[in-house]
Amino acid sequence: MQVDEDLSYQEVLRLHVGNILNGRDLAGTAISGIDPQAMLSIQKYIFKDDDWLNQYGLPVSVARFPSSIVVRMQRAAFQYWLEDLPWASAGQITVVLGGDLAKQAGLYRNEDVSPELPQAYQRVKPVAATPTPENSPTPTPGVKAGAMPTPAAAEVKPAVEEDASEPTSFLAPIWNAVVETVRTILPDWLFGPLRAGLGSSQPA
Repeated sequence: MQVDEDLSYQEVLRLHVGNILNGRDLAGTAISGIDPQAMLSIQKYIFKDDDWLNQYGLPVSVARFPSSIVVRMQRAAFQYWLEDLPWASAGQITVVLGGDLAKQAGLYRNEDVSPELPQAYQRVKPVAATPTPENSPTPTPGVKAGAMPTPAAAEVKPAVEEDASEPTSFLAPIWNAVVETVRTILPDWLFGPLRAGLGSSQPA
């Protein structure tokens, strides 16, 4: 600031604190309408922080508004409310940080003031989930993906071989009738040997 030129650090500190926090501008002129008790309350509020100079910076200006007295610092502003309002009561002091005022004034880009995740969370890489096709078949152990499982061979029972040399029981009467017919037609000398051969295969 121009008024601070050629001044030592201690002189700058006395100039700003001694004037602004006592209701005067940097030239030492008293600001109309400022209650000394209100300024005393603001001083106590600021100085209760041992690191107030690094936290808020030097006092820059003081102004009287219809409902409040405002002390502007380099990095914050203090509002002493003169009447009851929905967000504050009379005699209450609220703090407006300079960064918030700068954002409202559009002095910062949106990407510069957007919140970010802490580094502890940024180091953790999310595990990508493996997409599973809908209605996919359950894999069969031992079968490669995409291969069609071979159906199990049906158990084939061997057919029971029937003895073709002997007729079934329901053919026995027919067989006997055939034998009797042949016997009556053929002479005994011819039927004898034939009957011997037929008798061995005649059904019981």
